[in-house]
Amino acid sequence: MTMNTAQNTILAKQTNKGGLLGGSRDLFHFLKKNQSTPPLQTSTEDLLKSAYKMLEQAEHNLQERDQRINALENILTTDELTRLTNRRGFYASFKGELDRTNRANNQGGILIMIDLDHFKTINDTFGHLAGDEALKTVGAFLLSTIRDMDIAARIGGDEFILLFSNTSIAQAMKRIKTLGTELNNLSFEWEGKTIKLHASLGLKEYKQSDSIDGIIEDADKRMYQDKKSKAQTRH
Repeated sequence: MTMNTAQNTILAKQTNKGGLLGGSRDLFHFLKKNQSTPPLQTSTEDLLKSAYKMLEQAEHNLQERDQRINALENILTTDELTRLTNRRGFYASFKGELDRTNRANNQGGILIMIDLDHFKTINDTFGHLAGDEALKTVGAFLLSTIRDMDIAARIGGDEFILLFSNTSIAQAMKRIKTLGTELNNLSFEWEGKTIKLHASLGLKEYKQSDSIDGIIEDADKRMYQDKKSKAQTRH
């Protein structure tokens, strides 16, 4: 067998799903089963075996590198306390979502701004550890309500964001009402006491040509209108 034949065999196999290792294994089978060629010189066979081992180690190293990169990305984009997406991860994901909307790959969606009511009172009355537990309770609830295609994020303090992808207010209204009701009936136990949670929500539907800052600003305004309306009702 000529060197060109061996090279062509490797290159052909590298284009298949088996990658480099798949091409190497098939090359050995080809060389051993091809009866029309003289036996390989021992030095040549040893060289090919060494090359295979090097390819195997290289593929293992690449897999480890990819795992480390994925782990680092998760650390950088995940809120440590609630395990939700953090501010950095949310903006990156929302940018991608708007790009898909602007390319007409989906119909747009809904952004829901969430802010806990009287969160400072919880911290002042029961301590910051209780405040952390309140945030974790909300985070666990939000994660349990979203679809795989949605995003739940904590963007700072007691502020959260939900992003419902590829839907409209009309399509998701029942789901949103249920979300608001359940969110305002959350509670957790702390040192023998039940602490009830309440939240204000602001919705903004987004479509093509909308900007991230504009969408968030509108949702934020509507959330504070909800908070203000609740305060006036209590008085």
